[in-house]
Amino acid sequence: MTKPGYYWLAYEWSNLFLSCQICNQRYKENLFPLRNPTLRALNHKSNLNLERPVFVNPGLENPSQYIKFIKEYAKGIDESGRGEKTIEAMGLNRSGQGYDDLLELRRDYLNIVGLTYKVSRYVISTDMNQDLIQDIEEAKRLMLEFKSPQKKLSALIVDNYSK
Repeated sequence: MTKPGYYWLAYEWSNLFLSCQICNQRYKENLFPLRNPTLRALNHKSNLNLERPVFVNPGLENPSQYIKFIKEYAKGIDESGRGEKTIEAMGLNRSGQGYDDLLELRRDYLNIVGLTYKVSRYVISTDMNQDLIQDIEEAKRLMLEFKSPQKKLSALIVDNYSK
């Protein structure tokens, strides 16, 4: 049986999420598994509230309750397995060439932020020169900025550099 898709949600803001082309087109494609497929909404008269998606919905749920980063790897942490299924379906631990390699991208970012983190951990003392003190203060400011939810890869940084 061919399903009509969610034609009535095509222009609904609540249904639109930014995603990289590779995650969306090569991995997720048109997958939308439900925990109970018999409750799938088949038309605009169906009750969407009955559906329970398998994938984590970042518009309604906090992804950090389902997914954590251990170094550059995303790992599902919920007992239901939704985090792991989301990671797998979106290709969030993929390696490849160029922009396709999320692991390399995260590893490189962690290396850069790691140096900033080390500097931010220095204890300022009176015998330090002013330039070094400014560098330490700037590193502390940058670490706060890297962890801000508005920044890309912030969950990666929070999970790896919050103590």
